[in-house]
Amino acid sequence: MGFRERRVLYHSKQANNYFVKMEDIHAGKLQPIVTRRYCLLAVDLFISTYSHPENFEKVFDCKYYTRTCYITPVFYYGPEAAQFGDFLVKTKPDFLKYLGQLFPKIYFLGEELLKKSLVIRNIDYSNLKKEELLSIFSDFVKDYDLFAISLMGFNLQFPIEKKLKLYLSHRKNKEEELAILSFPEKENFSALEAKNLLTIRNNINSFEDLPKSILDEIDLHIKQFGWIGARGMMEGSWTKEDILARLKTIDNADVRLKELSELKKINHNKMQHLLKELNADEQLISWINYAKELVYFRTYRTDYLNFILFNVKPLLQNIANCYGLSYQEIIYHRIDEILSGNIVSKKETDFRRDCCALFTLEPQKTLFSSDIIEINKLKEKYCEEEIFTSELKGSAAYSGKVIGRVRVVVDKPDLIKVHENDILVMPMTTPDFVAGMQKAAAFITDEGGITCHAAIVAREMKKPCIIGTKNATKVLKDGDLVEVDANTGIVRKVTQ
Repeated sequence: MGFRERRVLYHSKQANNYFVKMEDIHAGKLQPIVTRRYCLLAVDLFISTYSHPENFEKVFDCKYYTRTCYITPVFYYGPEAAQFGDFLVKTKPDFLKYLGQLFPKIYFLGEELLKKSLVIRNIDYSNLKKEELLSIFSDFVKDYDLFAISLMGFNLQFPIEKKLKLYLSHRKNKEEELAILSFPEKENFSALEAKNLLTIRNNINSFEDLPKSILDEIDLHIKQFGWIGARGMMEGSWTKEDILARLKTIDNADVRLKELSELKKINHNKMQHLLKELNADEQLISWINYAKELVYFRTYRTDYLNFILFNVKPLLQNIANCYGLSYQEIIYHRIDEILSGNIVSKKETDFRRDCCALFTLEPQKTLFSSDIIEINKLKEKYCEEEIFTSELKGSAAYSGKVIGRVRVVVDKPDLIKVHENDILVMPMTTPDFVAGMQKAAAFITDEGGITCHAAIVAREMKKPCIIGTKNATKVLKDGDLVEVDANTGIVRKVTQ
């Protein structure tokens, strides 16, 4: 087999017929939805869950399947993915009751898998043989495969937002009031991390000769939240130097802590006032409560999936050692390659690091390639072409107007480019971007709705934010001078 052919690999198992017929719901090419750079192993874990329709039945109690693929660094989904929420509304007679059962089920699965991953992290690997290591990894993959289908919960936002917008259809400030009604009451990891960092900063009088008590606080902070800096298996945990650098950028920590506390009270009061104006009944309040839960849930899914992957790094490092590989090499292997010992060359891992593609287009089947010619053919055949326009308009997540220099941030390493009062332009934010967001004057994202992570952080930080522009990272370049008008949702280049 030639080298080019060797890098196009098919994997399939016997498909069964307990999912909705593909021709009934699956039409149209895959659409670019999320831009994230992940290593191949993480992508394989994600795509694998979608290729197994039984995961939908076990977690969401429904027969479903959605096509998806990853072509570095973009995730594509079939149109049926966005239809999943509406599908559940139609097939679940009491949708609100269903949600009341679904969220606890997924939280339980997440907590159980997190516990198992912490056990894996703390194993003494010194005397374990390769076969024992692979057995642990195999069991982990099965558990992760089931929990990872929770990613589809993202699509619950569409029917919930649609329902709330109906209640607000006669209102003048629909988007702002939707943000008020859906503002989460639970704090996710990034919110807790930001608050804890402010608390540490509030206890520091000078950065010269920091007392042991402060150093201990920083160590504990890293123990609790350091994994946030290691999303997607590729990066390492935050270090003491990382945390100290962030602490030094924080001014008026006491004021900001007070503002965070007040923000919740202010939003609660606004919501109560709005509920009275809407003459809200019990059903509307239920929809609102689930909207709030969903905002928390969206970040919960990706937080736990990444936290859990961080915890299995020692296991992967030890497996890599058995195969004579580095950690960076083994994370560019697929699951079956690791379990079977089908180790690829360093040249091949370099190809995969630069670009690879992994598809599931039929249940129980995946298609993989690291051959750029083959990838382009697959992309042309199965994926919609990304269309970019020069107009930049999105939804205003937090109002305000500011002028500044653009810094495009796609991956965590790009954060080093961000300076005070820059305009942060990103596909979408994740908790590991918060350090850069603290410096920026405003945020612009390609993706996201009014309940996304960027929108929530913008409200907490009180910084202008425009979300869902679709192509800001493609149109804007580092150093561009732009005006961010988050009152209208428009971004304009400023002539110098």
